[in-house]
Amino acid sequence: MYLCTTADHEMSDDNTTSKLELSSTKTVSEAESLPNDFQSASVITPLRSCLGKTDTPPLQSDSSSGQEVHAPCASGQPAQQQILADAQLAEVLQEWEDTGDVFEEITNGNFSDTFVTDPSQIVKIISGKVDQKEEFFLVSRRCAPFTRTLALWQRQAKKTPPTSVLRVHYNGEAGIDSGAMSQEFLAEVISDMGREMFPDGSSADSTYHVQNGNFRTCGEIVAVSLAQGGPPPCFLEQCVYESMTKSVDMTNIQDSDLTTREQQLLKNVRENCKDFTDTIYEHGYTGVVDENHLDEISRSLKVNLVNRRSLYMKEFLKGMATYGLADLIENFPSVCQQLFVSGNFDKQLTPDANYLFSLMEPQYSPVGWSKRQIEEAVMDHFQDSLNLFEDGSVVGHSAAVAWNYKDINLDSNTPEGAEAFERPNLTVSGVMGWLTGQKHCFG
Repeated sequence: MYLCTTADHEMSDDNTTSKLELSSTKTVSEAESLPNDFQSASVITPLRSCLGKTDTPPLQSDSSSGQEVHAPCASGQPAQQQILADAQLAEVLQEWEDTGDVFEEITNGNFSDTFVTDPSQIVKIISGKVDQKEEFFLVSRRCAPFTRTLALWQRQAKKTPPTSVLRVHYNGEAGIDSGAMSQEFLAEVISDMGREMFPDGSSADSTYHVQNGNFRTCGEIVAVSLAQGGPPPCFLEQCVYESMTKSVDMTNIQDSDLTTREQQLLKNVRENCKDFTDTIYEHGYTGVVDENHLDEISRSLKVNLVNRRSLYMKEFLKGMATYGLADLIENFPSVCQQLFVSGNFDKQLTPDANYLFSLMEPQYSPVGWSKRQIEEAVMDHFQDSLNLFEDGSVVGHSAAVAWNYKDINLDSNTPEGAEAFERPNLTVSGVMGWLTGQKHCFG
């Protein structure tokens, strides 16, 4: 790694050293005047100033002694500056390689825009904070209600910190979790979270989930999922994600600060405010409800909608303090946005038929055996099935679910006479989840 030897240092005389110190002092003073983002690169500045000079004295051979000597050169000072600058840079690079101080700054919370520019770096940073010495052990059953999963998680979090390695056991199933079950568990929980706690890309309007800590628990689960190989929560709308890091002027709320569902509510109120009188009063408006006060009604509704959503998302952000994810979101909101907002990144994580089939490594019989033809035909049929699943040409049959609509313990209120049906998930992601436990592409 070192770029020069001790003999090269001894070649410089006192006059050259004094001039070099003066030049270095000037370089450092110039670097101090630069912005903070460039001060970390001040050690490289002397080297860059010397790279353009190519008047280093060449080596020649002494015919009498056979030793190599330096030919006299009128401009020896730039050469000596380059040698010493190279030595200084080499020592710093060697120290970085030995101690890893560059990456240590990130993991200790000293973040810099120079290093964190991609969502994969965010995942790598928090993955390094998993405590491999302890286990966060959960025992549950498959298809358990999401509220029960939250209750089990909160109970276990009182005994073991969520930064420990997640291990899951499904009741009634044999086997020891070595990582696959926990990833399958996270995939199901993140999917349930997006459906129940963040429907339509926005937080559920319920202070009940604030007082019992459900939003914070969701934040913890998201942090664990990102740190331990689970899927990212790509189910939020843009304005909902910005509610965690951006403050909104309540006297000047724009349509871009509202979700699609909230904009539709305002549109319905404007069309016929009398039909939404109860809703208007429930959102804190205390004035006259008629068409002459539609502007006041709309502004009042906007304030209430944005204010309550900000409360829910702040609680969600506090839960992500696990692994320091909340600090990363506040320091790099644009980078972390791809992990939370539905869009192109979410589509990239959705497997297609070619991706899933490329993961297959079939163990065929030797060439020439009659069994090999059957095995190859089976794989061809499986590939054709995946292509049909991707095209949506195949759907599973519906089966009635045994249930009691009068049961007071049901999580959702289902009207009397309605029947519930279930259907297998015949999609590429569903098949991948059945095979691997994960429904998203591997990183």
